[in-house]
Amino acid sequence: MPLTESGRHSRDFMLKVVERLEAGERASALAIELNLNRTIVYHWRDRFRANGADALTSKRGRPRTPEVPCSGERARVAGQGGWLGSGAGSDRRTGA
Repeated sequence: MPLTESGRHSRDFMLKVVERLEAGERASALAIELNLNRTIVYHWRDRFRANGADALTSKRGRPRTPEVPCSGERARVAGQGGWLGSGAGSDRRTGA
């Protein structure tokens, strides 16, 4: 069962599974053979039927935002001891 570097199934793999399902193989037999959950096989088939092969890309989770360069504020805070205060052992809760 080929996985991409991110641990997801490749688009080619999903397409081959859907093609076998569309050719008449039973989803439960495919799922057992390929060590997949049967419902994911149906999910891939439904996505393929709705939007074609382009729909078989893994778009799971929150999209990544582009990395923003570090601002001067972050560097200034880090130079003052970060979030814990200016000196070792200082405790904001007790004031000690």
